[in-house]
Amino acid sequence: MDTCAVRHDGVVTPTRRRTGSGLAAIAAGMGMVELAMSTRADDWLTYPQIGAMGSVYALALIIGVAAAPLAARVGSRVAITVGALSAYIPLALIGLLVSAGSSAVVPVALALWALGGAGAGVMDMAHLAQATMFARARRLDTMMLFGVRQAGAVAMGGIAAWAIERGVPVAAQYVSAGLILTAVTLAALGAVPPLTEEALRRPEAGAEAGRGALVALGALAAAGVMPTMGAYYWARPIMSEVYSGSAWAGGGVLAWTCAQVIVPMACWQVSDRVDARRIARGAALVAATGVALLVPVALHARAPYLAPGMVYAALLSALAMIGGGIAVVPAMCHQAAARVRAPLGLVGRITAVVGTQCVLTAAASYGLGHAAEAWGSLPAFMTVCVVCVAGVTVGSGLLRHARPIA
Repeated sequence: MDTCAVRHDGVVTPTRRRTGSGLAAIAAGMGMVELAMSTRADDWLTYPQIGAMGSVYALALIIGVAAAPLAARVGSRVAITVGALSAYIPLALIGLLVSAGSSAVVPVALALWALGGAGAGVMDMAHLAQATMFARARRLDTMMLFGVRQAGAVAMGGIAAWAIERGVPVAAQYVSAGLILTAVTLAALGAVPPLTEEALRRPEAGAEAGRGALVALGALAAAGVMPTMGAYYWARPIMSEVYSGSAWAGGGVLAWTCAQVIVPMACWQVSDRVDARRIARGAALVAATGVALLVPVALHARAPYLAPGMVYAALLSALAMIGGGIAVVPAMCHQAAARVRAPLGLVGRITAVVGTQCVLTAAASYGLGHAAEAWGSLPAFMTVCVVCVAGVTVGSGLLRHARPIA
């Protein structure tokens, strides 16, 4: 059975093209679901509760990720079906809870969002393993799928900005997004074949040795994920605190996600001829420049001295540079995991990296929520970004073997 989307020789058959389209549709939906909830989170949650939602979601991803080796045996179609229902239907149910105004809305929403995270983890691993195994013209297709995923987030960011400006109720956004994403993902299943036994095979040789390398790659991936995940939940609160106007505040999310479409796609185009370490260091430099742009904005928030237009432009530029920078790092970490010599199959190695990534991201997200309550959202977010940029710069050497499997 032809189960790969694209071979290393670059030959694309109709079957592989359909598979690639199906995987891309799943990736886009996954990019939309988290943003669909987080862009309106501060309408009904406090800052610590927003941090708790992000932490719960990240921890729940581990459950889905841990199920990935089993999913490779039962078939990705079954895994994606269960994952889609678990990831998207809870969003619609949260919308109904918010609409009802129940006193138990927060604890129930946390439980539902945890279920959504578990479902997203199952879907994530299904298409990530395919992208790691097969590459177009020896490029890192994990980057391409990340860009597609963020393209879905861009679409949702635009929808959310429009909904905020038009006064669309939070519940209406949640319910419609949950139902539509479920339908689209289930429709794409026909193009996605089961993962092969090759995905479970242990490597005979590798460039790195030991499970410690997988944990280190997971920590490096977390450094790239945390600013991305943080912006999903905190871009709008930051914009609202510094620049008045809730409708304009949605522009921060949109700028962030647009950069995460353009930069990964550009890096994917050159990934067959530029070393992954150079890509990571260049991305860290861009992100560091974005963090530097936030310094005058933070000073302005304490004692206003800039024109509103300058503040808004600086915020958008900073968020775009941070979002478009180290966001490409996790994709390279997942690719590098394929070459680690460990007593695990391909899916197991990726699971170890993503699991470590999720644990560290969950801890950081929880801390960010409480730091934002104490210091304000912008100083807390800047602190996390500084730590993550430094981590990517120091750990970029781990990516020297990030290339498609030969």
